[in-house]
Amino acid sequence: MFNKPLDKDYIIKKENYVRSMPKTRREKFKKIFMHNFEPDVQSKFLKLLPGGFIRDNYQFGHEYILNSMNVFDLIVINKPSHEVQNIDFINGCVDILGDNGEIWIFCEKTNDILKGDELTQTITSILYSHKIRFFKCVLFSDYCPLDVLIINKNKNSKYMK
Repeated sequence: MFNKPLDKDYIIKKENYVRSMPKTRREKFKKIFMHNFEPDVQSKFLKLLPGGFIRDNYQFGHEYILNSMNVFDLIVINKPSHEVQNIDFINGCVDILGDNGEIWIFCEKTNDILKGDELTQTITSILYSHKIRFFKCVLFSDYCPLDVLIINKNKNSKYMK
């Protein structure tokens, strides 16, 4: 089920991040797209985010979702793969967000000083170069550090086209 020994620790850390949010904030997300979450992990997250309309890339594929007429309140991306580390995917996600929708990108990293946060750096450089505003939350840990990048559509509406 888990690819490496720390996967379970990262999952717990992500769940704790969502659990630490005020309940009113978690309940505002009614339509959710989960990208790159295994079904058992996704079900744990959905207990924390009680939305009624859920889609995921395993069941539907992200190309189908990005080209559908659905509008989402929240898009959660877990460990972005190389195919989604580009501006076209990010813009596609922003396009299917509602006016106050958000994208959460969970970037796992290591404590390696030189290469520990390559994934975060790759995605933030894409966002910076296209003038996309985002919030970065760094969750420190000796053994499973995690970055969460949050993009709010409302804060980027005049910058994105």
